Amino acid sequence: MNTPALRDEVLMEAVRAMEENDYKVNICAKLLNLPRSTLQHRLRLAEERGLKPARPNPIGSEIHIAPEPKEDAEDAIRELVERKKARMSKSLEREKWEHLIPVQVKEERPIGLFLVGDPHIDDDYCDIGGLERDLSTVGKTPGFFAGHIGDLTNNWVGRLQRLYANQSTRFDEGLKLTEWMLGLAPNLFVVGGNHDCWEKGMDLLRFIVRQGTTGHLQAHGARMALRWPSGKEIRIHARHNFSGKSQYSDTHGMKRELLWGHRDHVLVAGHLHIDEARIEPSLDGDAHWLFRVSGYKLIDEYAKENNFKSKRLAPGVALVIDPSQPVPAERIKPFWDVERAAAYLTWIRK
Repeated sequence: MNTPALRDEVLMEAVRAMEENDYKVNICAKLLNLPRSTLQHRLRLAEERGLKPARPNPIGSEIHIAPEPKEDAEDAIRELVERKKARMSKSLEREKWEHLIPVQVKEERPIGLFLVGDPHIDDDYCDIGGLERDLSTVGKTPGFFAGHIGDLTNNWVGRLQRLYANQSTRFDEGLKLTEWMLGLAPNLFVVGGNHDCWEKGMDLLRFIVRQGTTGHLQAHGARMALRWPSGKEIRIHARHNFSGKSQYSDTHGMKRELLWGHRDHVLVAGHLHIDEARIEPSLDGDAHWLFRVSGYKLIDEYAKENNFKSKRLAPGVALVIDPSQPVPAERIKPFWDVERAAAYLTWIRK
């Protein structure tokens, strides 16, 4: 059987006793002939019903501090729920956008895209002269853009921080070099590699990217749809690495993605510091290019230690993209020499 609720008069009796006896619980309990726990229960009920503040005055009877305004529990949880709903809505909206980022090409002309392999720009074995030459060529050529495949710096963390003793460039100098590199050419995207994603690396990259001329920064990979005014579309899927390995092909991960994932026109990865290129036809007659680019770190002690073979064509591959070509295989032309790509792009855009 349910216990009947205490009347307000009973609760007010406890409140008045506390106010008249300087909020001393033991004295009030004796005066009311109640157990201490019963008195405290009635005081809590009185406070919940808003009868009168029943908390003892912590600084004595001569001074009284107005009670703290109480937050309405129902309003607070509703506000929290609505805030989380709004955040989830924004997250889903961004997730949908990142699934295939639309890029509008403003003129009905070919463009160039230089896919930059891992630079590790703060490493002593980075070919920084070649990197500057290639990106400067991109930067001074109209319609030419760069896309970075990741591992912009070494960003050694944890037990690997000891490796900073083996290079002459400090961590803060690596960030300055990254900012300088990203300023050499307009960048369509920057993909974060495994080195970039360690600890606070991506946060620092986001800060640098926001100061410059980079279109999009994303950890691990980015998919973009380049769309011309005519409605023609070329899709590019760039990742630091695609899952899947084979002793017969270094583009096996991209082939796997093409078969079981997105059927994009260009799939490119870095990470392994080796080069490979192949073109794959599809049943609908379209052409798909698969690239693995090596990057600018020309000497690799880790590769020597593990006897990894050096297979290099160039630090990156430059693509001249012309979707107006009737033959699908002719819509993307790869160049392993950036200057030749710039010369061809300049000529074909005329």
